[in-house]
Amino acid sequence: MSSPFLSRRNLLKSFAGVAASTAYPFSLAKARSNPDHFFILFMVEGGFDPLYFGDPRPQEMTEKNMIANYTPFDKEPPIDFLTGQVAQAMAPLKEHQDAISLIRGVIMNLGFDGHEQNLQVLFTGNPFVGSANFLSPLNLVSQNNPIDVLDFARVEQLKDNRSRILTASPSHLEGLRGMALASEGDPLMIEYRKKMLMRIKAAAEGRGGLFQKGSKELYQSLMANQSLKDSIQSLKMSTTGDDFKSQTMAALASFKSQLASTAVVRLSPNSAFDTHDSEGAKDSPDLAKRTMSALAECIQLLKQTFYDEDRSFLDVTTFAFTSEFGRTMRQTGKDIMRSGTDHNAFNNCVLVGGKNIKPGQIIGESDLKTAKEFNDMAERSPHHRFFDPKDLKTFGKPYDFSRSQVIQTPLENEMSLENYISMHSVTNTIFEAFGVPRSSHWHLPGRQTAVAPLIKALLKG
Repeated sequence: MSSPFLSRRNLLKSFAGVAASTAYPFSLAKARSNPDHFFILFMVEGGFDPLYFGDPRPQEMTEKNMIANYTPFDKEPPIDFLTGQVAQAMAPLKEHQDAISLIRGVIMNLGFDGHEQNLQVLFTGNPFVGSANFLSPLNLVSQNNPIDVLDFARVEQLKDNRSRILTASPSHLEGLRGMALASEGDPLMIEYRKKMLMRIKAAAEGRGGLFQKGSKELYQSLMANQSLKDSIQSLKMSTTGDDFKSQTMAALASFKSQLASTAVVRLSPNSAFDTHDSEGAKDSPDLAKRTMSALAECIQLLKQTFYDEDRSFLDVTTFAFTSEFGRTMRQTGKDIMRSGTDHNAFNNCVLVGGKNIKPGQIIGESDLKTAKEFNDMAERSPHHRFFDPKDLKTFGKPYDFSRSQVIQTPLENEMSLENYISMHSVTNTIFEAFGVPRSSHWHLPGRQTAVAPLIKALLKG
């Protein structure tokens, strides 16, 4: 276990890292109401190919030059999982089928395929900068802790946001704790104050950078808000590493100390999932195995770590895993065994589980699951043909939200996300699990009067 105090140099270095990436646009008033519901988003950036975890395709499709698939089929055939079949990489999650459900065929948006835009969609429902993130309302309705979001993943799209977001590592939290425990006359405090005043002066002179206002407000809040100091002081950190396991443990410690209610954890330290080149694509099966093993470890932590005498963190935490989009089946003009993959916002997968989520299900489906379907143009909806003229992408199939079932017949009417599982519906379902008022649910893109429908089959009760 690490010391509750760091050396002066390391403490200042750690806390500077926190201050420089924190933005607080409103007061940190605290009014705990129901301190029993938390949320963790486990994520990878780059675009995780569903082919290698939740949405596999048969070897025949590769043999017929339909899809670039580097799965070693003779050694790693698909496995039974929940109510269907998934890629072999998901084997570590089999022991957690009692805690999770899988959503397939999730459409991120209809008009953009860039990383930045789809990360914006993931966190705000809007491909453009400026919208509030979906995590903050979860804190406001569950606990109203002083920090809305602990961003261990350092997501660019969360930085300039209208919420109380702390971008940090576990070691930064340890630095915060040291600051909160230091007495007012401590030399450490004096040196930090001097450093902060220099930052404020630089900001006033226009040299401070994007997060100077947040740095100033964080310092003022730490000094003036006793509940924030109490939460930070009560942190019990068992690790200060920066791997996925350390981030998850730090998130649970922060939940326990009532510092925050939501956290973002990165399961992979890089964007190796963005497999435009064939060599990267060939690594996808192994990368998927490592990622699913990491997620299984995190779920195990939730199960084994006690929140109180009667409940584990799994009993009080809802969680999700995803990436900003999926991948294309192949690239044009490339030999099928030398092809990388490109971005596909029309078919993503999301794993969800924990409190108020009904486990054991596979919800939704994508098209072109077999060689027969691929060869039959009637299997592609007019929307698919319109948005994918080069025939490179899989699409989420339409979904009947009233009956909680996939619509197998392609729709001929005008394309509308109210007939498909979108990220907006996934987010609203999480909102519903937390009791976020319907008035705060996400609207469908371009439909200010149409709220994205709930995936009711995922909700308990």
